[in-house]
Amino acid sequence: MDVEIDAFIDENVVKKVLSRYIAASNRKCFEKSRNMSTIVQLVRESFRVSFNRRNIKAIKELDRLTKNMQVLSLSGQNIASNLEL
Repeated sequence: MDVEIDAFIDENVVKKVLSRYIAASNRKCFEKSRNMSTIVQLVRESFRVSFNRRNIKAIKELDRLTKNMQVLSLSGQNIASNLEL
């Protein structure tokens, strides 16, 4: 099933689905920093853990993929990246 998910959810699919959010980021920096491959991996893993039933614990564990990821905004203010929770 992993091969089918990887074939179904590729970078083009993720870009299309998340186009509004990606458009709000600094696209050059986003692609240079390899964030897109991280996002593709996140979407694939989210699909895997949610396919048969919702698994909240497994979904929360996916935070490890994006925890240290910085997404720079087009405005340059980077408000979301500068938040400390």
